[in-house]
Amino acid sequence: MASEITNVLIATLSADPNTRIAAELRINELFRTPDVGFALATILVTQEADPSLRQIRIVLRKYIQEHWSDALPKFVGPLPPPEVKERVRSLVFSGLSDSQRKIRTSSAFVLSFIAKADYPEEYPTLLSDLLALLSSGNTASIHGSMQVLSDFIRNELSEDQLLPILRQLHPLLLSVLAQQGGQEQQHSPLTRARAVGIFRQCVTALDMVRKEHPEAVAEAISSVLPQWLAAMHTLLSTPPSADVSDPTNWDAISVRIQVLRTLDVIQNTFGTSLTPEMTEGFCEVIVKNLNDLMPAFRTYYLLGGANSDKGGVEPPTPVSADDPDINLSLMHLACPALDFLGEVVRKSTRPNKVAAAWVTSNINNLLSLAVYWMQIPVEDEDIWEDDANAFVRDESEGVESYTARVASLDMIGDLLDHYGEPTAAWLWNATQSTVKTVEQSKQSGNPDWWRLLEAILFAVSSEDIVEIVEQASGSGKPSAFDGQALLTNILPPILSEPGTPFLQGRAFVTASSYARILPSSLMGQYLIAAVEALESPTAGVPLKVAALKAVRNFCSVTDDKPIAPMGPRIIAALAPFMDTVTEDSLALVLEALSTVTQVDNGKWLTPELATNIVGILLKNYARNVNDPISLSITTDIFTFLAGAEAPGVYQATVMATVPTLAPTIANNDGWVCCSAMQILTAVFEGAKSGLGDGVVGALAPSLFVALGKAADPEAISEGCRLLTTLIRKDPAQLLAWSDSDGSTSLQRIGSFLGRLLSPEVEEAAGLATGDLLVTLFRKAGDAVAPMMKPLLEEIVKRLRTAKTATGSQSLIVPYAYLIHKEPDTVLNLLESTVLEDGQNGLQVLLRSWCENAETFIGAWATRISHITLTQLFMTPRPSLDTVTVKGDLIITAATSNVIVTRSRAKQTPHEYSQIPFRLKALKLILSRLQLDGDLAVLGGKQVDFDGASSVGDEEEWEDEDKVAEAMMLSQALNFETDDQPGTGLEDDELMEDPIMQVDFTENTISFLKECAARNVSNFNAMVDQLSAEEMMVVQSAISSSRA
Repeated sequence: MASEITNVLIATLSADPNTRIAAELRINELFRTPDVGFALATILVTQEADPSLRQIRIVLRKYIQEHWSDALPKFVGPLPPPEVKERVRSLVFSGLSDSQRKIRTSSAFVLSFIAKADYPEEYPTLLSDLLALLSSGNTASIHGSMQVLSDFIRNELSEDQLLPILRQLHPLLLSVLAQQGGQEQQHSPLTRARAVGIFRQCVTALDMVRKEHPEAVAEAISSVLPQWLAAMHTLLSTPPSADVSDPTNWDAISVRIQVLRTLDVIQNTFGTSLTPEMTEGFCEVIVKNLNDLMPAFRTYYLLGGANSDKGGVEPPTPVSADDPDINLSLMHLACPALDFLGEVVRKSTRPNKVAAAWVTSNINNLLSLAVYWMQIPVEDEDIWEDDANAFVRDESEGVESYTARVASLDMIGDLLDHYGEPTAAWLWNATQSTVKTVEQSKQSGNPDWWRLLEAILFAVSSEDIVEIVEQASGSGKPSAFDGQALLTNILPPILSEPGTPFLQGRAFVTASSYARILPSSLMGQYLIAAVEALESPTAGVPLKVAALKAVRNFCSVTDDKPIAPMGPRIIAALAPFMDTVTEDSLALVLEALSTVTQVDNGKWLTPELATNIVGILLKNYARNVNDPISLSITTDIFTFLAGAEAPGVYQATVMATVPTLAPTIANNDGWVCCSAMQILTAVFEGAKSGLGDGVVGALAPSLFVALGKAADPEAISEGCRLLTTLIRKDPAQLLAWSDSDGSTSLQRIGSFLGRLLSPEVEEAAGLATGDLLVTLFRKAGDAVAPMMKPLLEEIVKRLRTAKTATGSQSLIVPYAYLIHKEPDTVLNLLESTVLEDGQNGLQVLLRSWCENAETFIGAWATRISHITLTQLFMTPRPSLDTVTVKGDLIITAATSNVIVTRSRAKQTPHEYSQIPFRLKALKLILSRLQLDGDLAVLGGKQVDFDGASSVGDEEEWEDEDKVAEAMMLSQALNFETDDQPGTGLEDDELMEDPIMQVDFTENTISFLKECAARNVSNFNAMVDQLSAEEMMVVQSAISSSRA
């Protein structure tokens, strides 16, 4: 069979598609034969196998995924016989000791997949077998076993197995890393690097389980870590330049990279294991490593193969060809090294002041290192010159790709945060001296002369530096960093430096970073220069991208009147980009356009210019309809345009938008319809006084067609938002409209609401229903009376089947509003509404309300819920006394101290007590008082931030971090976002609603005092059923001097 499989595998590589397809079908047939697994494994470990069969491990992996075990998610079947599985495991395991590295690597790859299915039930000896190989002394076996162990520790070990295995692994891994006496190293650098990588995974795993096993983890760390730290310090103390002396083989650097990565992990997880002396010792050797590797960094990365005539050399591939998991780049070395130093800087100012003296005396050295390693590598330069998206992405804040440039900037930021004045002073001195030294380098013909100056300008663009300059200016004191001299003397000549687009661009961006302190005349000069760069037909990608950033930054300042006269020219300069750019660069252009439209509140705009901008935006929208990021910025621009203070601009924006997008929403579904509705909503959000004559007549026919036929949940939800906005902005115009067949707008709205509330529409599509209903009830007044009874009945029917908290909230909040306004009318209706399951509407509403009230989102929603609950509690209505709702969780032996998995939850579902509605309402009212942080006023217990307990290194958290964490819950409960329609989205009108003016604490204390004084709803007896903490809150409130 092995020979047949070999022929079939070769056929899968055929250029003839028919041959290839036939071979792939034959493989699937062979998968169903009992011995195919063994045949595939035989080919895998055969040294004489055809080199073209490198895909064998992929084929074998597919076989294992689909046929090895019915526990695997992609299982198809049939299962191989147990004896075949045993033979396959044995054969693949033997491949870990093969003399050929590629066979070891392929065997490790396959065995890892087998382990996912078989360990430990069917393959209990795997771990001990791997450890035996690791201790065998055979270099090939050690390498093979470590490749499996790396994946094994990451994915397969349980908490209970981890600590015993670490004790066995520790000496074995350390023996692989360490050199014995003066002997030549037995293991290859890649194998030694792998050993360090596995140890790092063990450290990470220990960190994950230390809360569950604090004593065992502390013992393991104290016994294991000192030896590793000593070995790593010894290794880092060797000269690193020898590792990169051979441009064709950098395997040796892999060990140093893994050591630095491991040190970084140790410091961030078990940092207290590093004594101050150890920390300073590692700082010294890391700084020495980075200094010693500077010449190599320049040779291989700043000059590179493109400047071979100047001594540049092409660096080897950044990933080992023999072991793809191992990195070989100086960038991979610099990042963890700089991260380690940055963390030391942060810790040096915390209460225990780790290495504070060392940091203070080495600030200059750290900054010098950071600026040097921040220089742009020639490889990035080549990529960025051709790919605007890559340049924007890699040079943006929060960049995903972590490079030495980013790590360097982070460390400078740490120094500015904790040692602001000396850091700023060094940066200013370095800026001045670099200007002089690069001029000499330039005259000497060095091709990379500009890189160091670009790096220093990148560093001084930091917001921290700008704030230091601003604070000094405001206080009248001299600044450690002379921002004015930078802007007036250093940057202007760089703007015209020929042949250095990255340096020129950096000067633009740096100047715009200081826009808030720029004199108007100087800002105008910089802005003109940036616009000229945008207009230039010869400027390349780097310069234009930088000019875009500069325009965006300049137009974002508060004092924007000097910029307004440039507005039309800036728009004209941006327009051509909209036809060519995409993704990240498109987002940058739109951001620039967004800031321009907001300059001076849009007073400089004209109707003609607004029409042009809308045309540009809609054309770009049609070209990039599936780009959600550009759509988000685009909708913001439409809102700014519509809200501009210039006369006629709103009307021009509407007239240019509605005729184009109305047919779009009527003739499309899905994302196209949804996104078009988002733009229309954004336009009307900007309206300041009504929608304007004829707007509803132009849009309503298309809108109601879309609302009647849209099937996509997002489109339905966005249509709900658009309709809500129209009602809110101009209820009179909308209510006065009727369609060609005589149907009124209220009838069409009622039809849409009936569809929203029907079972045929997904619950996710109706999350904005609450906003629509509340807006309709508030704005339509008596006009909605004829449809009120059937509408409220449909709402409560849908509420009975609601599955999510947000879906329930969107249906409960409108009822809360109506009960607050007309309690008797609404409660009578609810009592008379009987559902299929025998419950009346009041029971359904109150049970869902009490179950979900604590998760309500949005300030207005939580307030109307709270106030109406107090109102209901005090209402002397017999029906409210008979309703029972879900109370507290009933703890049983089956659910106590047990992690509840899905299967266990099905077998033993949670049970809750049933308590009277009024008691639950009282609990909810009291919980709101507690969550609002008023316990101090009421004599309750506050959070003790200073005495908070901690685990491991958490005691080093700064006070503000603890406060932020403690406040997270209360902030989350009032979180508002337009990504969650119907869950509390606020608008200016709601913020001015009387409900928003109510003081929660005063209201609740007043409520409790009145209930206690008059024994409302048998309040005094009900208090006896509260928890001890709740009783304390009640007693404190009643005795409080407030309210």
